[in-house]
Amino acid sequence: MLTGKRLKVIWIFTALAAVVLAAFTIRYTMLSGSQEALVGQQVYIAGDNQLVLLRESAFSNATITAILERGMLVTVVEVETNTRVPWLLVESNADSGWIEAHNISMEPPE
Repeated sequence: MLTGKRLKVIWIFTALAAVVLAAFTIRYTMLSGSQEALVGQQVYIAGDNQLVLLRESAFSNATITAILERGMLVTVVEVETNTRVPWLLVESNADSGWIEAHNISMEPPE
């Protein structure tokens, strides 16, 4: 039988787990909603590196199809948020492929 002290500890852990799950759900919903609003938008390549790899599919180990330079303007065609990291299908003048969402900016990079 659960004592008052043990029951209280179980309720505290349950409440903490509920708060953490709610926070992740809200963050994911906000992230996927804002990413999907990008479809059809022109954005800039703005990764941490000078070059960003364009991939055949939305996976970091997918075949590299092209290399884009920081500052290039591309159009977002599709958003994939069912992966650990959000990916964007983008189209440039010459190529199309997938990049991780953190590699874009609405403003030209400095």
